[in-house]
Amino acid sequence: MITPCECHELCLLFPRCSDEELQLLVSDIRENGLLTPITRYEGKILDGRNRYLACQMLHIEPKYEDFTGKDPLAFVISRNLCRRHLSESQRAMVAAAIVELRRKDNGRSEITVAKVAEQFDVSPRLVHHAANIIREGTDKDIADIMSGEKKVKPVSEEITKANNFELSPVDPKEEQAQEYETRILSTAKGLRREMNAMFCLTKWSDRYKRLHRDLRTIIFDE
Repeated sequence: MITPCECHELCLLFPRCSDEELQLLVSDIRENGLLTPITRYEGKILDGRNRYLACQMLHIEPKYEDFTGKDPLAFVISRNLCRRHLSESQRAMVAAAIVELRRKDNGRSEITVAKVAEQFDVSPRLVHHAANIIREGTDKDIADIMSGEKKVKPVSEEITKANNFELSPVDPKEEQAQEYETRILSTAKGLRREMNAMFCLTKWSDRYKRLHRDLRTIIFDE
């Protein structure tokens, strides 16, 4: 029995390899040993779940290394996309899971559907179908897709029909407009803080008035 080690939620984004692939991995580790250490993050497996399972089957204590980078999600995506042959539906499910994982308290995700769809080479519409399955489907629905038994679109349409609602149409312009709105408001808040700081320093001086007037001209063309 090797030392138990849980999988990090980021590691679970991607499906486990097939039983046939796992058996090949077991044979390789039995013959050559574990050549690539398992990467841990926050004390959990970030990359190497399949290698860990193979070591469990062989009763071999695996080698570990701790993740020292700045972006564990980017690391997981890079490791799995470059060496996994995932179907379009599987990639869409992973993409949708990443969007949901990055969703903040205000309901908005830190990563857009358009961006993650491009990264995983799937259509934004398919990612929305996958998100529908994550939100409204069952664990079995997700497992069937991640195992390759079913595809995203038919499962999403079945869920939609069963729940008697229609998916809202995807409007790329609306999503882009939301991105601009967020960035503009963030910039405006920063400018407001800077203007307040300058007012405290100069009060309502001619310089402050001129700056105030110039900003209105630049931003609103007044």
